[in-house]
Amino acid sequence: MIGFDLDGVLLPDFDYLDDYPEQTDFYKMLINVRAVFQPNIPYTIITARDSKYQRLTSLWATRQLNKQPKDLIQSKYHSETPAEYKARILNLMPHIKQYIESDPIIVKEMKPLVKWCEVIYFNDYINSSLLKTYRE
Repeated sequence: MIGFDLDGVLLPDFDYLDDYPEQTDFYKMLINVRAVFQPNIPYTIITARDSKYQRLTSLWATRQLNKQPKDLIQSKYHSETPAEYKARILNLMPHIKQYIESDPIIVKEMKPLVKWCEVIYFNDYINSSLLKTYRE
C-alpha cells in the first residue's frame, strides 16, 4: 500500500500565500478545492494537520476524492515535528511500503527514522512517473 501526504500532494500547497487566513477559515475554504489527482489504488493519507481539524479534513476527502482512503490519519502530538510524527505512524503501519511527501526537508528528516517504508519526495515521484511514460 502507498501513503500520501495531504497538503502539497493531494491538495495544492498554499504555504506561499501572503495573506494567510485564520487556520479554521482556511481549512473550511479548502473543502471546495479539487484534489490534484485521484488515487485509483488502495492508499492511506497521513497529514500533520492539527487533529482539531479532523472533521474538515474528512469532509474534504468525502467531497473531493472518488476513492476514499483506507485510513486518514491526523493525530500529531504537539511535541512532535511533522517528520517525527509521520515516521512514528509509518513505523506502526508495515503494510505501507511507500510514502509520498510534499516537503523535501521533511523527506530528508524522515528517511533515517522510518524502518521499512520508502519515503519519496512528491516532485521526484511525479518526474519519475513522467519519464517512464514519455516518448518522443
